[in-house]
Amino acid sequence: LVAPNTPADRMAEIDAIATGFVYAVSITGVTGSDLGSTNSVNEYLAEARRSVKNNMLLVGFGIRTASDAALLTRSTDGFIVGSALVTHIRESWATLAGREERIASVVDFVYGLQPQEASLDPETAIHESH
Repeated sequence: LVAPNTPADRMAEIDAIATGFVYAVSITGVTGSDLGSTNSVNEYLAEARRSVKNNMLLVGFGIRTASDAALLTRSTDGFIVGSALVTHIRESWATLAGREERIASVVDFVYGLQPQEASLDPETAIHESH
């Protein structure tokens, strides 16, 4: 994990010992928080991108929409969504009766998070994965 208050040299050290990816926490705060100013977040992510050279750089915290993802992936290799997905699942289970409806709702939510230029057809992706 790296955060906005992680110095660049420490990010490079973390990258050197990481395997797979480095998780860039978008903001200091608690999971599920709002992003706040994306300018400062993007400056930090650009610095993280310069420091992380051996692993994928993925950003998380505060991502709720495809717009959030598009804004925060300019300098990263991808994004991670946690709280927004859990909230969506909780709401789907409370409002939708059928299992298939619930699953479709979650699939739509996840695919809806993809920035438009990277979007896949959920039907195609689901069938290709089985």
